[in-house]
Amino acid sequence: MGRIERLKAITSKRIEAFLASIEKPETVMPQLVREMADRVGEAARAEAKALTAVKADRRRLDAANGRVDRFFNGAKLAWQADERETASQAIAAQIEAEREVAQCGGCLASSEAAYESACQVRKQLQNQLHELKLRKQE
Repeated sequence: MGRIERLKAITSKRIEAFLASIEKPETVMPQLVREMADRVGEAARAEAKALTAVKADRRRLDAANGRVDRFFNGAKLAWQADERETASQAIAAQIEAEREVAQCGGCLASSEAAYESACQVRKQLQNQLHELKLRKQE
């Protein structure tokens, strides 16, 4: 997430500096547009990586929830079969799986926040690129 914010800040400052200091816009603008397009591409790749992380965290959370359910059902069946030791072990495993669910939930929240940030940065960069192309046409 820090890289995305840095990319956003650098790009914004660079555009401002270029626009403030250009003497011959017809020579500088094409280069600036190319660089901005590259930044948009980098932001899109960062967004894709963040989305991949979100999907992986969701899979881990789903798997952990599945383990909780299996251990719960196993403990229930063991209890009904009057196997107290097995039921106790299943309950202990269920508690551990519930801890993992909580941890996976935190990771998912973090990766979703990073994804949202990456989306916002990419959209901002695309808007800036669009504005820059409009200025270039002027």
